[in-house]
Amino acid sequence: MRRRALRLRAGISLFVLSWFPFAQLIIWVSDVTEPDAGRIRITVWTIQFLMGLIGIALAGAETFHLARSLGWRHTPTALWSMFRTGRAPQQT
Repeated sequence: MRRRALRLRAGISLFVLSWFPFAQLIIWVSDVTEPDAGRIRITVWTIQFLMGLIGIALAGAETFHLARSLGWRHTPTALWSMFRTGRAPQQT
């Protein structure tokens, strides 16, 4: 049961991190100029895009699993409690 909560938390975390502006921070810290800055941007954005997709896949799989067992109506509440407490809700 804790594994499912961990997948949900990891999925949401990966999705949120995929929106963080790492490319601009790397370019700013390393003081890189064009055309190297463009290559860094594309590389980091590609990695972030893949991180976001993996996050959606992890969190989405758990969402569909809960929706099948609890129903769509109870899924948002169950997901929130699962994210907050780290325990999966009792399934009927």
